[in-house]
Amino acid sequence: MISEGRKPTHLMPNGQPTHREAVWTLVRQLKTFDVMAILRNAKGQNGLKQDNVSYYLRGWERAGYLSVEPCAQRGQAKVYTLVKDTGVNPPRVNVKGKPITQGDKRLQMWNTLRITRQLNYRELAAMASTDDQPIAVNDAQDYLFNLYRAGYLIQVSPSCNSGTLAVYRLKPAMNTGPKPPLVQRTQVVIDQNLRQVVWPRGEEVQGDY
Repeated sequence: MISEGRKPTHLMPNGQPTHREAVWTLVRQLKTFDVMAILRNAKGQNGLKQDNVSYYLRGWERAGYLSVEPCAQRGQAKVYTLVKDTGVNPPRVNVKGKPITQGDKRLQMWNTLRITRQLNYRELAAMASTDDQPIAVNDAQDYLFNLYRAGYLIQVSPSCNSGTLAVYRLKPAMNTGPKPPLVQRTQVVIDQNLRQVVWPRGEEVQGDY
């Protein structure tokens, strides 16, 4: 099963940006800053801590999105400057500055669902696979099941004892945007475009795509 399990992961109210998104927005606004400047300006961002901010800034620095001014004296806080602005979507890198590939398979399946009229899970696995990121049949089956349960899909035809597989189609109203729904290990489904939990209803959970 493809699920969201990497760190850092934080609980967030529905509608609020993820910590990664909130920090990146402030980076773009402030241009030059230190960790504490980010925290001072992050009003209303529940649960955002100094360690969270440092994690993102170190990763973006090592990936070349930020530069660091030489410290004038020992123990002085690092001052960062934005040198590579990629737009509103924050760069997805880890603390070492390496690209985060977790979620790529989920994105491939979501893109396939958005452009394909209808399919079963075997067709989804085959159509969404690439040479670098093949999709396992059981992962495609699990993803379809969770999206169907969360209300994203219409079941065009059910499976039957003869071996015919259930066929699904994405509901037009649930084509919410380019980011794929997250399925967490707790089976919670989160719509990253709407920034809200869609299954089960009424929970407050956040992924970090």
